Amino acid sequence: MNELLLKVLPLAIGSALSPGILAIALILLGHKNKPLLKTFSFLCGGITAAILIIFLGYSLGQTNHLLHDSSKTHIIKIIDLIIGSVLIFLGLLPFFKKNKENNKIAIKPESDSLKLLRWFSISFIINITNFDAVTFFFVACKEISSSHVLAIDKITATLISAFFFLSPTLVPFIFYIIAPKTAAKILMPINVFSKKYAQAIVSVIFIGFGLYLLFRS
Repeated sequence: MNELLLKVLPLAIGSALSPGILAIALILLGHKNKPLLKTFSFLCGGITAAILIIFLGYSLGQTNHLLHDSSKTHIIKIIDLIIGSVLIFLGLLPFFKKNKENNKIAIKPESDSLKLLRWFSISFIINITNFDAVTFFFVACKEISSSHVLAIDKITATLISAFFFLSPTLVPFIFYIIAPKTAAKILMPINVFSKKYAQAIVSVIFIGFGLYLLFRS
């Protein structure tokens, strides 16, 4: 279990670095008209996206158990080689781009009147197309699924990974329920820091885990 967590935790942390989603959650919580209800709807959209990613990650990981040992080893190496190469590519990509802003949604003043279902849909689309976070979370689920640990350990690791993936919305939501004034003071600087350094941290994790997969393959 400890070995699995050491492998999955960097990926989980990487999936949490979504400043755009965090910014939207903070804006929703700052609304005067039903802020918690809107944020909850936004959170549910993220949960739905997370469930879909878990299903896909587990499906890929479980293919290991459907193959003979010789075929299994060969397939796993190919998958690791492909995923590792993609992760390294994604890690290096920002160095070849200039001033690209990611995950930004323009929220108009009239957005207070949007229906909860629309916030749910917006959240699902943003989360499922948040490619960096989705890649981290997907690979984590694949690693968990293919690991040789107890079912309860897999569930625990999956829940931890899902918590990090959803944390840009989940943490502010819970924090604002418990202590709204304190939450605003603490979370705003975190959002500023995330916007400034998130891409660099994401790149390091991408390259590091990509090299690990290539070495393993």
